[in-house]
Amino acid sequence: MTNLTGNAAMKYTGVFIGITVAFIVVAALYPTAATAGDDLNASGLPLGTLFVGGGVVFVVIAAGILFAVLKAK
Repeated sequence: MTNLTGNAAMKYTGVFIGITVAFIVVAALYPTAATAGDDLNASGLPLGTLFVGGGVVFVVIAAGILFAVLKAK
């Protein structure tokens, strides 16, 4: 019985650490990606508005992270 509890604790600890690292990485990289998206939009790139800060690409990435968090549960 303790072995099953230990395995579950290790699993959830790993999931928690993974989620925390994912959010830290995304939080660190988002400002750079948003600035690059704004520069792409300013350059006249077709569909450049998809890449601006808060654009569709970032919403899709956020939804993917949320889906990964819910699936890991």
